[in-house]
Amino acid sequence: MEKTVLLRKTDGIALVALNRPEAYNSFDLDMVRLVTEVVDDGDGMNRAVELIRGVKKGSLSSFAASKKLITDSFNTPFETQLENERNLLSWAADQPDGREGIAAFLEKRKPVFGKL
Repeated sequence: MEKTVLLRKTDGIALVALNRPEAYNSFDLDMVRLVTEVVDDGDGMNRAVELIRGVKKGSLSSFAASKKLITDSFNTPFETQLENERNLLSWAADQPDGREGIAAFLEKRKPVFGKL
């Protein structure tokens, strides 16, 4: 039975695999930790929608900050990347979602993030 492979885009190799998926099989991708999940053929879109709905429950500002850091990391020197991460973490903690996340953790409850 055919399978659809969902890849993490956070790995540089994943970008190559997405450009030439026929060059890789699921075993190869699993060995380099690129496969996050394998679903039956035809179920890929439904699973992707489920994942997106899960992301929507989180802090959108934190997701945006993380995406920027990951994207920039491919062309940023290590020391600069660490400084950028420190600055962005400090910024995120001072945002409404950051304050809500810290408060929820201290109060041992689930956070309720606002939407941008």
